[in-house]
Amino acid sequence: MDNRIKPCTVVLESCTPKKQVGLSAELHEEIQKRNMFTTRTKQKILKDLDTIQVSSIESNQRLLRNKIIGEILSSEVTYVNKLEIVKEYFMNPIKERNILTTEEYDTLFCNIKTIYNISCELLRELRQKDNVIEAFLKIVPFFKHYSVYGYHYKQSLSLLQSLSRKNPVFTKLLDMQESRPEVQSKLSALLITPIQRIPRYCLLLEQLLENTSSSDRFYFQLTELLKNVESTAMHINSLIEDQENAQLMLEFQRSLLHSFPAIIRPGRKLIKKGILTVATEAKNKKQKKCFVLMTDIIMYCKIKKTDINSPNSLKCAGIFPLNKCKLTENLSKGAFTIVCEDETIVAYHDHAREAAEWVKVINERIREYMGERRTLRKDSSARRPAIHKRNLTDYQEVGVSPGIPRKKRLLEDHNLNGNHSKEFSKSNCNGNLIRKQPTASQDCLFPLRQLHKHTESNDIEVDNKSELEANDDNKLFVFGANNPSRRFRFSMMNVLTGIGSSFKKLFKLE
Repeated sequence: MDNRIKPCTVVLESCTPKKQVGLSAELHEEIQKRNMFTTRTKQKILKDLDTIQVSSIESNQRLLRNKIIGEILSSEVTYVNKLEIVKEYFMNPIKERNILTTEEYDTLFCNIKTIYNISCELLRELRQKDNVIEAFLKIVPFFKHYSVYGYHYKQSLSLLQSLSRKNPVFTKLLDMQESRPEVQSKLSALLITPIQRIPRYCLLLEQLLENTSSSDRFYFQLTELLKNVESTAMHINSLIEDQENAQLMLEFQRSLLHSFPAIIRPGRKLIKKGILTVATEAKNKKQKKCFVLMTDIIMYCKIKKTDINSPNSLKCAGIFPLNKCKLTENLSKGAFTIVCEDETIVAYHDHAREAAEWVKVINERIREYMGERRTLRKDSSARRPAIHKRNLTDYQEVGVSPGIPRKKRLLEDHNLNGNHSKEFSKSNCNGNLIRKQPTASQDCLFPLRQLHKHTESNDIEVDNKSELEANDDNKLFVFGANNPSRRFRFSMMNVLTGIGSSFKKLFKLE
């Protein structure tokens, strides 16, 4: 008899447990597989099972919603209690004993009172109203005060660390209050709770929305509420990032030798900073330089001290504007070349992955920066038409090209001699201006007779004088200067017209 142990193969099933389905779903599946009922009975049973399944899903969603609402209320109570601890055990004692100056006090506890009042009002609304959405919609507009706190949070934390080192009275009070049984927490941990609260609101409201049916009458209000709270959270995060970047820019400015050059500009941010090796013209000579990528420039500096973040530790060696830069890669050797017009610099890193990261970040920023410049750039004047479409009619009135605008005095004379301008009209054939024929009482000698009458008698009306000036001023300003040839043509026309009328009179007399 063979007693040897034979090898066997054990098939291991997947560790992931199968999804648990409800009883109605299991019955639905079995009825579909087996033909145990008539068609009519089968359809009736399946319909009832679907109704039970839908009601079961709605019941589960209702239970989850109630649980989430309870968590919102309980977490709000805990949050308000923490703010009360900050107010009663830290803010009030420090202010009563005048341990800090007014500026230090305002910086350390920036906007805490306002946030505390907002949270107390929200808690009161949550307790009074059955609808959580209405309570939030009433308080959400005041969440903008969290942005002020978020912007100054880093500064507040930095001041807290500085006071803990330099102010022994403050340190003693801080240790005493933090060890109290009512507190049992660090002040730094309490100050971060407002920063964490808005993201917590977003998470809870998102879970509430997931467990709310789209047919619910509050579904769209909940959707809008979640959008508003998320936008507030994004705004707070952006302000915190701006504050952190401003601090980084300030530290980098101080690290430059004699703080030269001034690199702090509105809108400029520090994107990446690190040490790269630069190949020089001398053979086998390499230098380590500190490279700093900002939103619009690349700066590389000589290293004067081991700690590149200490004051006067860097000396600016070159600045490349990003809109003039191009990169050529040689990542197999962990190197890349920056070309800026006539300047070229080869930089590399001991780790090819770090060099690839530099190339990726610089190329992405160059593309973004060029796109920003295109959106902000004004249209070139060469691309604009010489004359706007609305001004073309002004030039067609005098029958000249619209390429050069008329002089301003033409319009002034035109306005002053309004009655005289009515004597001109546009020809329907070629668009040229012609002067109307004078009336029978105004022949070519009419201006002279008027002038003679004016010298002999003083009872000439002002209208006749203006009419004289109008007839004497047969000027057409095209590009600002008088047109003698045209003026002469108008005078000859008047003479010929007068001669023609004289001949007619002569023949009539005969």
